[in-house]
Amino acid sequence: RYILLAVDLSGIQNFIYNIAHDNALKALKGRSFFLQQLMESAARKILEQTDLFEANLLYCSGGNFNMLLPNVPKVLNDVKEILATINQDLLKKYQGQLYLAHATLAICGTDFSPNSISKKWDELKDLLQLQKKRRFIY
Repeated sequence: RYILLAVDLSGIQNFIYNIAHDNALKALKGRSFFLQQLMESAARKILEQTDLFEANLLYCSGGNFNMLLPNVPKVLNDVKEILATINQDLLKKYQGQLYLAHATLAICGTDFSPNSISKKWDELKDLLQLQKKRRFIY
């Protein structure tokens, strides 16, 4: 009935710390701000296009976000399309240095119990790690 979505921005360290000029501190702050805005914009785009609410965004910080979504084909297709478009733009602009990896996991109401939900989060994290190894493969 539900989908957990995890999105992780891969390539942060190289992107932020690959600065070699006098204003490095300003550039570091600017790049950090840019990455946070990128993640928030991606999350908001998903919420807007799928007609969902702020409450569906469970977490957004540190180069990743998590959402609880309805398990319906339109939402899943919209999420894949949005993230693919963003990744195509990132590939063109940053030559593959940045990449939004994502993973989804279907869950049901009984998975919200304390014992079950932590296992589901671990399962989702494992799926996300696999996806991070397969950059730009849709």
